[in-house]
Amino acid sequence: MATMRSLPHTVLVSELRNMLSPAAGLLAQGVRRREVYASNKLWAVPMIIERTDLVGFMPRWFRSEIARNFDVVAHELPIELPNQSCAMIWLVRSGRDPGHTWLRESLAAAFLARLQSAAE
Repeated sequence: MATMRSLPHTVLVSELRNMLSPAAGLLAQGVRRREVYASNKLWAVPMIIERTDLVGFMPRWFRSEIARNFDVVAHELPIELPNQSCAMIWLVRSGRDPGHTWLRESLAAAFLARLQSAAE
């Protein structure tokens, strides 16, 4: 834990970080990171980690997706974090739009497929 605290971290900007349970879970357990760089895109984190001496946290599903494209080493956290919720929202007037319906159904199917493959 002391090593994790001492390493320089890249994090998401506070507006995004505060919406995610990992950041809240870390703070709830008294873990403060040495934050030296903030990004407004999760997709930027692997590139930053690969090209610097910074470390960062990312969801397991995301790590498995980026592992094919970036030379990064992944480790499990030394603490248990609460599960993250996921939701889709849209405007009421878009609820019956065929394009929106297709997108929501496609995202839900992809998410369920990912959950099933992670459970295997």
